[in-house]
Amino acid sequence: MSLLSILVVDRAVPCADGDAAAPGPIERLIAEGHRVTLVVAADVVGRREATLALEALGVAVHVAPPVAVGPVLERVRPDVVVLAASDLADAYGPALRRHAPGARAIVGFEGVAETPALFVADRELSDLQLRDALAGYLGAFAEDDAVSLVLPVADPAGAEALLGRIVPLLAALGHDPEHIPDVALTLWPAGAPAPRGARPAGAWAADDAPAADPPAPRAAVAVRLPADPADAAVQLAAVAACALPGGVELLLLAGTDDGEPRLEGARTVALPAGADDGEPRLEGARTVTLPVGAGRRLAQLRAVHATAAPIVVVLEPHALPEPGFAEPLIAAVERGVAFAGPVIAGHRGLSVAADGSLWPRSAADADAPQALPFDCLAATRATWLAAPHTLLVRDGHPEAQLGAWASERGGVAVADGATVTRQPAPPASVLICTRNRASELPDVVALLVACGAEDLVLIDNASTDDTAAVAAALIERHPGIVRCVTEERPGLSHARNAGAAAARHDLLLYIDDDARPAPGWLEAVSRELARPGVVNVGGPIAALWPEDHPASWPEPGLERYFSVLERGDADATLVPPDVVYGANWAVRREALRAAGDFDPAFGPGPGVPTNGDETSVAWRLHRRGLGATRFVTAAAVGHRIDPARISDAFLVRRSLGVGIERARHVVALDGVDPVRLTHDAGRAAGRLLSFLALGGELTLEDVIAAIEAAPLSQTDATLAADAAGELAACVLLMGETEARLGDLRLRVAPHHLTGTLVDPVAA
Repeated sequence: MSLLSILVVDRAVPCADGDAAAPGPIERLIAEGHRVTLVVAADVVGRREATLALEALGVAVHVAPPVAVGPVLERVRPDVVVLAASDLADAYGPALRRHAPGARAIVGFEGVAETPALFVADRELSDLQLRDALAGYLGAFAEDDAVSLVLPVADPAGAEALLGRIVPLLAALGHDPEHIPDVALTLWPAGAPAPRGARPAGAWAADDAPAADPPAPRAAVAVRLPADPADAAVQLAAVAACALPGGVELLLLAGTDDGEPRLEGARTVALPAGADDGEPRLEGARTVTLPVGAGRRLAQLRAVHATAAPIVVVLEPHALPEPGFAEPLIAAVERGVAFAGPVIAGHRGLSVAADGSLWPRSAADADAPQALPFDCLAATRATWLAAPHTLLVRDGHPEAQLGAWASERGGVAVADGATVTRQPAPPASVLICTRNRASELPDVVALLVACGAEDLVLIDNASTDDTAAVAAALIERHPGIVRCVTEERPGLSHARNAGAAAARHDLLLYIDDDARPAPGWLEAVSRELARPGVVNVGGPIAALWPEDHPASWPEPGLERYFSVLERGDADATLVPPDVVYGANWAVRREALRAAGDFDPAFGPGPGVPTNGDETSVAWRLHRRGLGATRFVTAAAVGHRIDPARISDAFLVRRSLGVGIERARHVVALDGVDPVRLTHDAGRAAGRLLSFLALGGELTLEDVIAAIEAAPLSQTDATLAADAAGELAACVLLMGETEARLGDLRLRVAPHHLTGTLVDPVAA
């Protein structure tokens, strides 16, 4: 079946069937290689987790009731429109006929396989053009092929006239109209766009019948190229030097500007140096074009569907293979391993610690690897297609999740003789601000040194435990790499500013003491931060939950309150309020200084439970036009979550702080604007009272206690606390200490601006 542009119309975002090995209908269409767009009829698009899962696979999700779906249809130009329910056909039918006349509309997903896969002619044809189109069509397709020739007519009366022209032409070609492949006569309003699969009239000649399929290659190597042309050239040069074994196909996966996925024919790819004529080439490489925003999983699926090879090796951007890497990987998969990987940066796969963190293995490690880095993976096409479509970082490192899935299907293995390196990165300083967490330091330092850190600065922020002694031992263990500076003023912003001053390099990579970098983190962050125009970089933050953490806790979407950053597996440019999180946060030193450094007023610190200092910097970087903020999937860390935070009370207090921070950021950027603050306070009050009926004279402490006592879901409780925090902060920032909201008189105090619920003076 040919690949289709499919538009799905549903009332809400459909979820997978529950098991990653049994994906939902949209995931199945993606796995088959189709281009899928989802139109949601309702104003609420459903579960955030489901939306993220689909967007991670490259599915564009649009909220578009019938009156607003026209622009989506014209932009997507679907071959097929799948209506999730029959009554949606009545609602969306007029728009489909007007804006996508060539699309076939079906109810349910079962009819997709029988959908005609090719449409021809996007305008009315002359007799000569019509004869050529019919001759070419009949010569290219068999009677039972699921392919349609669509011939446009301007009005219903024109259909009879066109049929009268077709019958004698078919007779002259030796065909009975009742015994030919599907020919459809379709009303085609003037100016209506053709489906994406349409081929212009006259594009077929009668001798265009497809040639016999060539034999399938033994394996395929798919290289997902970096977006930067210079970096792509380095990776291509490394691939060219490998001299792939016979019977191995080479695919080059690259993005596009227009978002139109397409598979180009065989072509020659020029490289910068090394051949006799100064232009070495990768002969016969095929380019697979990825849509804008394609992530890792979508690229893997596109690679699998672009080849008939039974085994596919996928190289991620910046992964540089060394000669001979392919054959051992292919052989390992042929022996029955689910996923095979090479030796990367001297490490032989990964071990997964009890807390879920990833540890590089050396040749001396006796146990088998539990996971593999994503830089280079080999598997059968069946394994690639069956693997989980979405690996959410709320459930831990994706590498560990994929390793656990593979453990029941042949396991993972490192192939002896296969070696891949990572593209070198510019020098950077890694900064760890710490206060009274001496026990966290040995592991994070050990992992950073294993990652290749060469300037690692510990900033002891007035600790009263044995941080100084632990730091001294780490300096002795890693001479010339680990240093320690002391910042006696308590507060994370003071410590971060001290780290920036002490760093040897201009690329500043901040990581929390309870964070654990994943493989390739250092190179990915440094490379991206060194790109022209980029000043701020972060990446995924995977949850490393306590051992007895309930699997379904917290509700989906609330993991962000534990500094878990879930954005799918595609790189992206972010604009505030969309930001990267401080546990995994990098900045150029000159940009940080131009933005005014970290602001101690935001915290956190002793007596100041609110966060927001790095968010404040991100806003200033953006407002002053200093450069872009980038989210990079390969720049991932895990975040160890304190067991003391596994409570609904923590969620409420943390969301209270988020609401307070939002109002404070507005004033820090734009000053005190009573009109804006009054407007924001009114909206926050409306949100709060939509969850709780409050009356009488209450303090902010009373409101939070009422939220905690109310029979609210976790999500509703956090939304209510967020609204209470924003309301209180807006009132205080206007210089007031109370707000009257109907029967409610809310009293607030200055200490509430820091998120503190107990007055430190009164206490």
